[in-house]
Amino acid sequence: MPKFHRLQALGTFGSAIANIITIVTANWPVALSVVIGLVTAFTERLTGAALNPLTYVGVGTFLAVLWTIIGILVLIDRSKPRLVRSAVDYRYGLIFDGIQRNYLPATANIPNAGGLQFGITIRNFSLGPMRCQMEDIDIRIGSRASPKFNKAEFAGGFLARGAGRTIQPGAFAPEELKEFYGTNLEGTLDFSIVYGPPDGAPERRLRMTLRLYLEFAEDGSRMGYNDNIIAEFDEPV
Repeated sequence: MPKFHRLQALGTFGSAIANIITIVTANWPVALSVVIGLVTAFTERLTGAALNPLTYVGVGTFLAVLWTIIGILVLIDRSKPRLVRSAVDYRYGLIFDGIQRNYLPATANIPNAGGLQFGITIRNFSLGPMRCQMEDIDIRIGSRASPKFNKAEFAGGFLARGAGRTIQPGAFAPEELKEFYGTNLEGTLDFSIVYGPPDGAPERRLRMTLRLYLEFAEDGSRMGYNDNIIAEFDEPV
């Protein structure tokens, strides 16, 4: 049996399989007769069981009881009030609508005047109302960082369909900006917001990272600004 040398290499089990294949292929009329006989015998058993009156009685009883129970449950269910509510797909439903910056130059006439505050504008772009919750905000420009985010100040809120909202974290104080007068510098803005149905747990999370570009005048009277989205993720919670 040279053509079964791979099976024989498997040991005793492989040799047994090779011998069976050889016998069947060499005596295929006998093997075919055995298969046809087994199928015929099995078919006769099935036919006899199907033609047995006891089979009819058992199957009929089962179907009668089953459909009687189903009919009773349907009649009971029809008497109950129904509340049909469409499911809103919140995937990518909260969109970032831009950064608002409020810069007030420091003046000699007003003590402690001036400062820089960024506002994150979001909008509900889903097919229904939603509830959102700010998780974290981190703003850094040059060597300065915005005040630590306080969740108590942003307890979350509801957005109607198409509605927008601007979230404003803590501002940079005027004395923190004086070292940047007359310079161009970069910064980063990272935030994370969870959102979902108005009466349920959040389903999605919007995470974004933006690069900030700022240019201050020599006397701090003006500030040029631009930003660029570096990363954006909308993922399940």
